[in-house]
Amino acid sequence: MSTAASSLPAAAGKSTGVAWQQIGSIIWPWRGQLAIIAGSVLLGATLEVIPPLITRNLVDHYLTVGRTDGILLLALFFLGATIAVQVVSFITNFLTARVSQSALHHLRVRLFAHLQTLPLGYYDRTPLGETISR
Repeated sequence: MSTAASSLPAAAGKSTGVAWQQIGSIIWPWRGQLAIIAGSVLLGATLEVIPPLITRNLVDHYLTVGRTDGILLLALFFLGATIAVQVVSFITNFLTARVSQSALHHLRVRLFAHLQTLPLGYYDRTPLGETISR
């Protein structure tokens, strides 16, 4: 009994490795775009820090001491940083959707090609719902 229990994690790890290999082979053609997505996520996270820092600077160095010179410049920096965050977010979302839809299309085409290669006897023996649910 302990032998069966100890072999379960190895079998589970082996199937997980195969699944990751299959996922890797599916997304490999889009590795460049995935790198751009990762970079844009990091850039977006970095840019999101800027508006709160500008607000802190505005409150601490201008509003509390009653200075009015330079507020317009800080407001323009704030607006620019906010626009940059939104543009990077749009690019990230657009590329993510494009890559995921392309990968799903590729997966569906591979699945259909595989179903085309199965012998007709498979479809006689296997109910249609079972084939679709797999």
